[in-house]
Amino acid sequence: MGYGVILNKNWINYCSTTRHMEVSESSEIYDKKELRNHLLDLIISKQNLLERYMKTTKEANIETKRSGGTTWETQREHLAQELIRVDLALYNVKNLRHNMRLVQYREMDTVTIGSVIITNKARFYISVGYGEFFFQGTRFYAITAESPLGKFLKGKKPGDEFVFFGISQKILSIY
Repeated sequence: MGYGVILNKNWINYCSTTRHMEVSESSEIYDKKELRNHLLDLIISKQNLLERYMKTTKEANIETKRSGGTTWETQREHLAQELIRVDLALYNVKNLRHNMRLVQYREMDTVTIGSVIITNKARFYISVGYGEFFFQGTRFYAITAESPLGKFLKGKKPGDEFVFFGISQKILSIY
C-alpha cells in the first residue's frame, strides 16, 4: 500500500482552524493497547462492511446477467467496475489488518512504529495508514512510518519543533 494514507485536506483544515486552540503541555496519556485494539476494531468493521457490500454487489451482478438488452449491459458494466473498486478497497483493508501485527506496545521516547505523538496541534499514531479516527472522544491520525510525515517525524523527541505543510508544531510527548 505504498505510503499508506497521506494526510489530507481534513488534517490541514483541522490544524489551520485550530491554531488558536493549541493543546496545552499537559500529560495526555492514552493506553496504547486500548488504542491499538480500537483501531484494529475499526479496521475489522470496515472489512466486514466491505465484504457484505461485495456479496450484495455480486448478487446484483448475477441478477442483471439474467436480463438482456443494452440497458442491462451498461448496468452490468457499472457493476463490474464497482466490484473491482470494492475488491481493491477490501484488499487494502486486509493489508491494514495484517500490518497491525507490527505495531508495538512498549514505551518510547523517540518516534518509531507504535509511537503515540502528541503535538500542540494534533495526535498521531504511527501504525497503519488508516487516517483520521476518534479514540475516547479525541481525534487521532493513524499514519505509517513510511508516509511523508512518518519519515519526517522519525527520531524526533519531545520538545522538538517542526513545520509540515506550512503548519508549525511542537512535540509535547511521545510514548
